[in-house]
Amino acid sequence: MARGGLKMISELMLKNFGESSINFKTKIKLNLREKPDLNSLKLKSIPGGKIVKLKCVDGIWAEVESNYDKGWLLYKYLERLSNAKNDSNDTIKNRKKNYIGNIRTNGLSLELRNDRTLESKIITTIPDGFKVEVCYNVGKWARVNIDKNEKRYSGYVYNQYIEEYLGL
Repeated sequence: MARGGLKMISELMLKNFGESSINFKTKIKLNLREKPDLNSLKLKSIPGGKIVKLKCVDGIWAEVESNYDKGWLLYKYLERLSNAKNDSNDTIKNRKKNYIGNIRTNGLSLELRNDRTLESKIITTIPDGFKVEVCYNVGKWARVNIDKNEKRYSGYVYNQYIEEYLGL
């Protein structure tokens, strides 16, 4: 952990991917992984030239969707595609993505879950005041990354408990 308990976030991590840059193409055949880790479970192989939708960038990793599959690919092997027509999809365009937030729960811990339901598995708990990397929001849920006890976790929390951190 760096000073103040917050890891340094690369400029790429904080990049807000707008509608014109959400589609990417794989440069080579890649392994889609469950988590942003080379040792993580391989979900499937994605062929070179395949179009994927970028959801979040976490250091050297990109969270993507391809058809109905979701997972992580190495970002350096993705190439940005320009959309010829600039469709104004307000849901995606105005969705706040890739920012740092503080957990605010009045002293309670917040459960980090592996999916956007209360029935999904609890990965870990996040203490009040803890800083998180917010990848994106979907409805009342936020996809976040945290570094806790020298481990990296990714999952979902209720976004009503996240306050944007402005002290970068």
